[in-house]
Amino acid sequence: MTEKRVKPVTWNRPNSTIITVTGAPGIGKTTLCKKVIEILQNTKPEVSVGGFITNEIREKGKRTGFVMVDLITDNKEILAHISLKSSVKVGKYGVNLDGIRNLGVKAIVSGILFSDIVIVDEVGPMELRSREFEKSIYQLIDSDKSALLTIHRKSNHPLLKYLRQVYPPVEITFDNRGYVTNSDS
Repeated sequence: MTEKRVKPVTWNRPNSTIITVTGAPGIGKTTLCKKVIEILQNTKPEVSVGGFITNEIREKGKRTGFVMVDLITDNKEILAHISLKSSVKVGKYGVNLDGIRNLGVKAIVSGILFSDIVIVDEVGPMELRSREFEKSIYQLIDSDKSALLTIHRKSNHPLLKYLRQVYPPVEITFDNRGYVTNSDS
């Protein structure tokens, strides 16, 4: 099978660039975000990165939830978990709206105020159950900050439709994920 090449993306808009990335669950979107951070730290240490990434919570080899990690403070907050009692559910996961507000929204706003680049991993159905989160994404889009957003690939939420239309996503697939997450490229 021939590996598909993804066109390299440069941060070359006059003031900022917004890049969106999508793909199936577990395909490597968070890995890509971590690689971007690593590359920037190694090649452009003067560039500050804010926002958050989302890691899986695994128990006995099974995914049971998600934890958000603030890229500036390294604070963590549960995004969703199968055992979380919440009035808001997405699939089998109870969604922690307070956690989204207390970490996700604050990380985005802090990134806008204090960082050169803002990473948001992910803009999806769980996060978008919070109106404050949705507003913070619009604030980011309206700012002069460069951003890397991982976005849910199937949701019909108006914000996700807008992002897909205005900032067409790079799709990570099994065929190209080695290339897009390889820092030696």
